[in-house]
Amino acid sequence: MDENFWRNVPKIFCDNANMAVTGGVGNTFLLALLSGGNAQTFAFTPEHIKRFAQLINHHVKKYEDEHGVIGVEEWDPGTKSPFQISDLKDSSGSNSKKK
Repeated sequence: MDENFWRNVPKIFCDNANMAVTGGVGNTFLLALLSGGNAQTFAFTPEHIKRFAQLINHHVKKYEDEHGVIGVEEWDPGTKSPFQISDLKDSSGSNSKKK
């Protein structure tokens, strides 16, 4: 796809992601991409998810080769996105943290 496609395609900021694997014959990988309170879930075959992982790794490496290593902490499955922390505001919408 050319650069104009990527420039013009509508974009949604993904602030979190989650994945699950269904059991049984013909396992399916489920990938949920979250944006605020909304999620879009995609189903992949094992072969397709492996190719997807290769695609992501390829583009991350290409980016790091051009811009330097992306500094992130080691991934922890229990880490919450800062955009998903529910205690930042109370129900009135004001900041519930006391300074």
